[in-house]
Amino acid sequence: MPRRPPYYRWLVDEVDKARDFLVPQLRQRGLATYPTPANFMLVQVPEPGRFCALLADQGVYIRDRSDLPRLPGFVRLTLPTREQSDELLRRIDLVLLQMRPNLRSPAPVTAAL
Repeated sequence: MPRRPPYYRWLVDEVDKARDFLVPQLRQRGLATYPTPANFMLVQVPEPGRFCALLADQGVYIRDRSDLPRLPGFVRLTLPTREQSDELLRRIDLVLLQMRPNLRSPAPVTAAL
């Protein structure tokens, strides 16, 4: 196996950390997740087209894969770094709140100083 430059080793470690963090977080939000050994995961969401559009409004671009065989309701989420994962979850929470207006608002996010 060829040796990877340090940046790629770091990036693979970051993606692994993000996956380990995001899977239980997304499942807590009621979203089924199917992690892969690659740099993405499949997430089953309500109304995938609307979910993707609302996330795009938040500056997060993911792929609707619900039109593929055996993937109804799924989107493809490219994994961020662990540091970016908190912000991704914050934006997903905003979208879920828009999609489920009867739910209680998520706790306010405070910026670290």
